[in-house]
Amino acid sequence: MDWIKHELLTGFQKLLTLGLERQPAAEVIPGTVATWFETITHRRVFHEERDRPRFRASFIDLAGRMKHWPTPQDFLESMPAFQEPREAPRLESEESKARAKKAMDELGEMLRIKEPKQYKPPQVRQPDDFPRCCEKGTKEQPVCDDCRATALAEHGPVTKFHKGDSHEAISP
Repeated sequence: MDWIKHELLTGFQKLLTLGLERQPAAEVIPGTVATWFETITHRRVFHEERDRPRFRASFIDLAGRMKHWPTPQDFLESMPAFQEPREAPRLESEESKARAKKAMDELGEMLRIKEPKQYKPPQVRQPDDFPRCCEKGTKEQPVCDDCRATALAEHGPVTKFHKGDSHEAISP
């Protein structure tokens, strides 16, 4: 509830700058805030998130149209009505989703796709990144000894080509 007192005090400060008729003296503003607080919260419930903007809008309205110092009743009457947030209308129904899924399944059958592939975002290369076989690879030796041995076992020796016709097998 302190937020209400803060909003009242801020609103009063703005109204004081206007020099309205029947304006209370600056010395009695704290008592005026207390009286207004008691008056406007009597049998009313305010919620900060919902009502803080409404309090501010009410003071802006009062400042724009009042020639004399407003009463709590003037404040409450100028407060904008609370509007419940509306749920956005659904553009898709469950029926349309089912039709779309069926059409996608038929299209997949026509193209002989059994399951849609999951999207994998491209890997972003870091400035210090470099091509390598696995985490063990280094800039100096991109293919580690383990990966080199596996490749040799699975694919045989690597053939190194030179300019010309001669070539030789490289063993680990």
